[in-house]
Amino acid sequence: MVCSERQSHLSDAGYQPRKGAGLATSGAYQLACLGLLLFFMWIGSPSATVAETANESPAVPVDQLQQAFASLSESVQSPVGARNDQSDAFAYQQDQRLLQFLKRYVRVLSEASNSADAASEGIVVSALVQLDEPLDSLIARRLTGLETRIEERSLLAETLSGVEQITAEAYTEGLIQLRMQYLVTLVDVIEARAATGLSDAVLLSMLRERLHHSSEALLGTIGYSESARAMLVRQLADNPDNAELKAALDLQVLRIERAGEQLAQVVDLLERLGVDTSAERRVLLRQSSAVSVSLVDATVLSALLDDVTTTAVAWWQQEAFDLIFSLLMFIGIVLLARLLARLTRRGVARVLASRGNRMGVLLQDVLTRMAGAVVMALGFLVALSQLGISVAPMLAGLGVAGFIVGFALQDVLGNFAAGAMILAYRPFDTDDYIDVAGVQGTVKRMNLVSTTITTPDNQSLIIPNSKIWGDVIRNYTGQRMRRVDLEFGVSYGDSIEHVEAILSDIIANTPEVLPDPPPNIRVHRLGESSVDFIVRPWVATEHYWDVYWRLQREVKLRFDAEGICIPFPQRDVHHYYEGATPDVAIKNLNVD
Repeated sequence: MVCSERQSHLSDAGYQPRKGAGLATSGAYQLACLGLLLFFMWIGSPSATVAETANESPAVPVDQLQQAFASLSESVQSPVGARNDQSDAFAYQQDQRLLQFLKRYVRVLSEASNSADAASEGIVVSALVQLDEPLDSLIARRLTGLETRIEERSLLAETLSGVEQITAEAYTEGLIQLRMQYLVTLVDVIEARAATGLSDAVLLSMLRERLHHSSEALLGTIGYSESARAMLVRQLADNPDNAELKAALDLQVLRIERAGEQLAQVVDLLERLGVDTSAERRVLLRQSSAVSVSLVDATVLSALLDDVTTTAVAWWQQEAFDLIFSLLMFIGIVLLARLLARLTRRGVARVLASRGNRMGVLLQDVLTRMAGAVVMALGFLVALSQLGISVAPMLAGLGVAGFIVGFALQDVLGNFAAGAMILAYRPFDTDDYIDVAGVQGTVKRMNLVSTTITTPDNQSLIIPNSKIWGDVIRNYTGQRMRRVDLEFGVSYGDSIEHVEAILSDIIANTPEVLPDPPPNIRVHRLGESSVDFIVRPWVATEHYWDVYWRLQREVKLRFDAEGICIPFPQRDVHHYYEGATPDVAIKNLNVD
């Protein structure tokens, strides 16, 4: 089907291409509606499963779509004598099934219109033409039934009070959102039909009528709610402590916000159908806190600027001083808490240091930082209360939040437990050289979650405490003194007594070697190529590496000066030649 025929068909049906972008709705209100829809999904969970599966499933063939429509037309109705909530649940499930079918229907039409094969497109369009009339009839029936349920729920809510009224209003809001889903999906159907040349005059007329009706109703709701709000504001100015006036004002504000959000959705759909929405856009611009380019014209912009100026002056006169004073109080309390936290850390550090070696440096550091953090947290909570933020619900929620976080952060809690065990048993302290989790380095700092060590080549490694406590901890500097283990080999031709005298003299002339325990110099083993001696002096821990490297150098220099040989590994290799005399074998060996 050629493009001119499609354009002619669209003009006959009264369809115009979309002229403007959609309008954003309030995120908070959508979240409330989403919660309500989840409640409906709980009532009719099978339909929710169908919806999720249909969204993820690939495009279905036309014959499967026809079968799905036949199944939809023969869908199960609510049982006779069912309660109202059961009837609503059945109706909601049927609405969800129809919506998902329409999405599949749109997907098939879109794929047909984007297909490069004209013959395939014609086959799909011809097959779907048979569904147009019964599908439009089914849509009209479902929409009429939904609107009837909305009206019944609204009337019921007016007769109730308290929790029952709130529940009935919540049901009504959910049904209104479901109706909006219908309208959005029907616009998609019209656009998909227009792309393939299918007839949409009946559906387009029905949709425009409902959208215009919704637009007029919402404009009227915003208008009389604005008048009621202005009257309540004047009455509240004369009686500012009247709680009933405040509650009534809040209710009118909520109604205006909800009506504005619904009107924004309707305007978006009308624009997609090519309908002029300048009147609706001006109302939305007065209600919206975010200005959209598609809403603005010169007259509306001037009115908007006047409203903003008036609102700003009124706010400055009524709220500015209190807000500025609260902010100054907040900043002052936070700064004071920071100063108190610093003084607390110093005081705790001084008290812990006075206990001497009975408490490790790591434990002192952790306790000092925790004390400062507690003071800072308390000060921040007091500062929040100055801004009018209730602290009691926050503290009450910490128990529930802690329970949830405990499951989500099991590894982190394991690190906390391991950190507490390390602080309690003190296997190492600050500036100790340790070997943990397969790495070696000097401990720099520690908290209840991790330990930071610095390697000899100046790399900083942050190791979770659970890995440290769950493995072998080797502390090289945990003791006051260490033994230096050395081993030297000499040739079999050297005198053992001479070598022992040289080694003893070197050890005696090294001032860092401790006299007690005495150094140990012994013949360790008779190796394949050498006689091996062990030299094991004791030194203070901080002198370990200096003595280790110095003794290695001194022993080599003294062995060279005394003529002591440090042998290399040697082997004797014998060659034999079969069938040759010894002199011939030697001659051949020399030649080779």
